[in-house]
Amino acid sequence: MSENEKLLITREWYTNPFTYSRHFSEFDNQQKITDYILTQSAHNWNELHDSRKKAVNYADKYSGAANLNNNQLYNPDYKNFRYQGGDCANFASQILYEAGGFNKTSTWNYHHGKGTRAWLNAQGFDNYMIYSGRGSLIARGKYKDVLEKSYKLLPGDYIAYEKNGKVVHISVVTGQDSHGYILTNAHHTDRHRSPWDLGWSNNYITFRLVRVHY
Repeated sequence: MSENEKLLITREWYTNPFTYSRHFSEFDNQQKITDYILTQSAHNWNELHDSRKKAVNYADKYSGAANLNNNQLYNPDYKNFRYQGGDCANFASQILYEAGGFNKTSTWNYHHGKGTRAWLNAQGFDNYMIYSGRGSLIARGKYKDVLEKSYKLLPGDYIAYEKNGKVVHISVVTGQDSHGYILTNAHHTDRHRSPWDLGWSNNYITFRLVRVHY
């Protein structure tokens, strides 16, 4: 709103992507972590299942504001739930259904702008994937505890971010950097090929690395 020719922020819709961050220098064994990352190499992903490739293409196309090649758009066939608690699980569900070859179920479903808890809610999505057998847990723990296991992730897998025992965010693996460090896409806040821990690597966050069974 405007007041005396000055713009005033009355409401903030976008969460700070670094809300849960802390200085990397505070980590125990910082040099050990740095050395490990820098000595890794990129993976050979040439033989990926077609469904994983399609999942990544969809995630890249509709990653939102980060993707200028698609005019920063989400898929217009789906409602954007950013302002109703977040759109991250909705985006992950779209990826699995539209590109990953997963069929809808009575539990995991979206129709005419409405979705089930398993489709729309981060905790509900993660619970559904694990208990349905469509996903399996690779590792769970703090950043320093799951770092090495994160290199086992494949494009199309996902990461759940848990705070105080509750999953609050989902991101989908879409790539890697020159050292094989995992990159992800997500909605709310939009991410496009970003480091998987960006904004989340602190002692308050527990990571759940999940293999998706395409």
